[in-house]
Amino acid sequence: MGTVNAVTQPKETLEGLGNLMIPSPFPGGGFSIDATFGTNSMGAKMNAVNSLVNSADNLANGSGFERGTVIGEIAGSFVAAKGLNYSSKALGGFVEGNKTTNVFRVFGGDAKAKGFSWTPDNPNSVPDFREAAGLPSGGASGATNTGQFVIEGTVKNKNIMKKKMADPLDGKAGNGVREYIIDPNNVEIKRVSGANPTF
Repeated sequence: MGTVNAVTQPKETLEGLGNLMIPSPFPGGGFSIDATFGTNSMGAKMNAVNSLVNSADNLANGSGFERGTVIGEIAGSFVAAKGLNYSSKALGGFVEGNKTTNVFRVFGGDAKAKGFSWTPDNPNSVPDFREAAGLPSGGASGATNTGQFVIEGTVKNKNIMKKKMADPLDGKAGNGVREYIIDPNNVEIKRVSGANPTF
């Protein structure tokens, strides 16, 4: 609707954008348009002013196509003012969060398949995995992970709730493999296999 108004009512649109440039009455100054777009930088203010000045002629007197283009130019000024570094960081975080990591879960007995303890370390490559992972072994924990089965899957990095070294338990040293706390519903299962010998 805003774009339609810009094309059909250029004078009113320009006046409306200009009104947004009124200095803020709040302590610290700044412009309302700057706050609206989530910035508080002089760069945003100056880019907004420059966009309005450079685009005024097209907005007021240009063709419908030129008037519509002005809206994109003004919006673009705020993306630029927000900062390429800011945008790159946001994009980088999004990409990293959606990357996947291979994870494994050893289970059996009291330890069910759908548990929250996973590891990115392949159990088959870890000598004495039970000791390294601190698997429940019938001691003070009152539970036993028989280590009969292994799940292999993938999880998006953003769904890893916590990363730490495996805790010691039931006389097992732990601290030998990395432990990731993950909601099992966020793991895409690739394979489930039996362990022989058991872990």
